[in-house]
Amino acid sequence: MRQVSSLVAVLTVATGAAVLQPASAARHATPPLSAISFMAGCWTGPSSNGATIEEQYTSASENMVIGMTRYVRDGRVVDFEFTTIERSDTAFFMTPHPNGVRSDSFALKEVADGRAMWENLKHDFPQRIIYRRGADGTLVARIEGTTPRGDRHSEWTMHRCEAR
Repeated sequence: MRQVSSLVAVLTVATGAAVLQPASAARHATPPLSAISFMAGCWTGPSSNGATIEEQYTSASENMVIGMTRYVRDGRVVDFEFTTIERSDTAFFMTPHPNGVRSDSFALKEVADGRAMWENLKHDFPQRIIYRRGADGTLVARIEGTTPRGDRHSEWTMHRCEAR
């Protein structure tokens, strides 16, 4: 008997035809944006530079989430970033726009319940952007990577806030 373990059969009910697809394609399908719904909303917390970080992410549409980050010190915005998270049938990318300027994109590398990691190993710093939901309902954002001076990371723990 011939083994078909590397194929996944998908029955198309409308036509009554069987469509065969490699199992690897089924395993590597791009997840829906709802996989990162834990990021949606308004978040705020302290930053290591003495400012307060404020992040807002829209709820997911079929193809995009839009984010805005600002750092506020003494009532003034001292830094900001726009972020797009885009999904197609074959890709799921985060693209930061620090100070409104487009940067390199980061491909989704891992996504699990309450955690997502994007990676771009060719970027100078960071190479990874990680968001995870804390056990206490916080949102933890982390950037990490390697620089000429060694491994480096920054992390921000934020709690829910009212949209500003």
